[in-house]
Parts: sequence; C-alpha cells; structure tokens
Amino acid sequence: RQQGESQKRFKECLNNLADGSFNKQDWEYLKARDLFGGNFCPDEQKEFLSSSTMLCSTNADTKEYNKKRIQGLGTPIAIVKSENNCSEAANCNSLKAQGLANQMVIAKECEVLLTSNLWKETGLTNGARGKIKYLIYKNGTKPPMLPSIVIVQFDQYTGPFFLENLPNCVPIVPVTRSWYMDNKACSRTMLPLVLAYAMTIHK
Repeated sequence: RQQGESQKRFKECLNNLADGSFNKQDWEYLKARDLFGGNFCPDEQKEFLSSSTMLCSTNADTKEYNKKRIQGLGTPIAIVKSENNCSEAANCNSLKAQGLANQMVIAKECEVLLTSNLWKETGLTNGARGKIKYLIYKNGTKPPMLPSIVIVQFDQYTGPFFLENLPNCVPIVPVTRSWYMDNKACSRTMLPLVLAYAMTIHK
C-alpha cells in the first residue's frame, strides 16, 4: 500500500520490521510520528483523535473509550439491551451470539460499525462505518428496550435513499441469531451494530 517517493522511508521501516533488521534509526523515524511525543501540534492531535479508531488491548479499555467519546457528543444516550430466549443466552458474550452484543450504548450522531453483511452490492457490509441519525421506538416502548428502527447514514452506501432528505441513510432493524449451547437452543435479538470509536487489537 505504500507507494511513491513520500512513502519510501516508511516502507523501508516496515520491511525492516518484517525481516528483523529494524534499527535505532528506524525507531527514531517512527517516533517522530508519535501522536503526543512527536511533531504534531495540538490541532493536528485533536483532528487525528476525532477521526480515527482507537486500538485497545482490553475490552474494558475499549468500552471506557467508547463511553468517553459518546458522552462528548452532548446528545441523549440510550442504553439498549438485547432480547434473549433464555438465561444461558443472556449470559453469553458477543462471540457466542455470532457478533450480537448483549448490551450497548448508542446516541444520535454517534459513529457505529455494521456487524453484518446486509446488502453487499450497495456497500452495507460487515465493518461499514456509519453515523446514527435517529432512533425510532414503538409507542409504549423506550430504552433500555430495543428500538424498532435505527436510521444510520453510511457514506459508502450506493443504494436508494430511505428518505429523500436523508442522503445515504438506511433503516437498520434488530436481527436474531441462534446457536446451541450444551444441547440447548439459544437465540438473541439485537441491533447488528457496535460503536466505532474503539476496538480491541484482537478484532
């Protein structure tokens, strides 16, 4: 991916890392790009942090950073809990539940990642990045219950608009995933979304 003269030195560093010849000069070159200890001014630091995904070593750090970013939006926050068919399913993590979180926090204007291939031809694929525009609940329901529809704007979406005045917006509805655990059928219904501000290095 590193092409052209401007990327030559960086490409050398990557090659040196790959073959074990990485040296002090390589380290000093990369250290100059350290976000806080390098040559970035405060405005550049702020811009980078606001548009990038934080990689964390633990799930706890990921949740804490996502929480901090979503609180900084200044919009109402909704805690959304999944619907599970049994206590065993309710106690499972997202890996067991085929990517569906047991609980999540969302808000208007928060950035999310799609965790399901909904419509590949139009860009609605697993990992697509979007921004929540509206949360719609049925009459008589409210958080932490599941919303009926979440309107999400995906820049890469190429299909028809859901509403004319909301370009690149599509309705995302809860999905149900099923699995077996100890010969028992389990299922979970949840939005196929996760917050996009941070993820673990394992992801």
